[in-house]
Amino acid sequence: MSAATSRNNASPNSPSIVRLRRNTFNGHVKRVWCVAPFPDNKRIVSASDDDSVIVWKLGTKEKQHCWSHKGATTVAVSPDGKTVVSGGRDCALRLWNAESGDLLSGPWKLHKDRVWSVTWSPDGSRIASCSADGNLIIWNARSSGETFLGPTSTGHGDVRTVAYCPKGGRVATGGNDCTIKIWDDAGHLRATLRGHDERVLSVAWTKDGSRVISGSADRTARIWDPKGRRECGTPIPTGAAVGCVAVSDHAFATASVNNTICLWNLKTREFLNGSFEIRNRDEAHCVAFTASGNTLIACTEKCNVYTFDIREIIFGLKGRAQRWICSVMSGLQPSNSAYN
Repeated sequence: MSAATSRNNASPNSPSIVRLRRNTFNGHVKRVWCVAPFPDNKRIVSASDDDSVIVWKLGTKEKQHCWSHKGATTVAVSPDGKTVVSGGRDCALRLWNAESGDLLSGPWKLHKDRVWSVTWSPDGSRIASCSADGNLIIWNARSSGETFLGPTSTGHGDVRTVAYCPKGGRVATGGNDCTIKIWDDAGHLRATLRGHDERVLSVAWTKDGSRVISGSADRTARIWDPKGRRECGTPIPTGAAVGCVAVSDHAFATASVNNTICLWNLKTREFLNGSFEIRNRDEAHCVAFTASGNTLIACTEKCNVYTFDIREIIFGLKGRAQRWICSVMSGLQPSNSAYN
């Protein structure tokens, strides 16, 4: 049985830790940059510097598909779960059939540098990508590589992250100029959100599309009102640079370069006593929640893909976190499932 360690006090910097069980998916041999869930809650997909994109079965930890993509950096699953898009160091996007495993289309190669992030529109008709070349592209997902927009210069310099609004029509980008920018599908800049002191590494929308959460190298996460073009409240200190942010219905997670993942109450912004270390000296590059919100997925510098049962993280800890989760996540019960 493998385990992570969990911090069981009121701050991400607390030294008190307990052990958490986890599932480990073995197969990558270089750093894993990105993980993404399927909407069926039965599979996940990961992208690695070992030039592979792997679809895993959550129940058995078996590989369903293993695809070749040079320097794979980012991956995303279509809303219907039928198609996977990957991007990488080769400056290209590729589309894969998630059932048959066939290459559907690609390489789509309009970027001039590594593709850092890809995201699907909620109707599955568009894919947005961003790159170290500074550009945003919105692609026609039902084509052979035609675009609706771009390449469009974002002004970020290196664009590290892009996320489609769950309500459609808008994308958020972040990058080396320390800002978050909101664009419409036509490429018009609708808002520039300023406040971070160092580069923005991750952005994610809340499910209702009303807020954007960002993570930065300035060791904070921030919550924004893109319509009002303002920051909501004060910065949330995380103790280390935040490489990734993920959002569920009632919580959000931050993955930091100090090997720690933290859970936060989405409504109150309170730390949930659910912070835990992946393993000693192993940085988490990406975190994601499954569609059910019951499982947290992470991938790391040392070639690992992990899943954690949110119910065990929360119910295994005492105090406000347990009381909060009981009050907002109706029907969620402590898990007795075995991990190995």
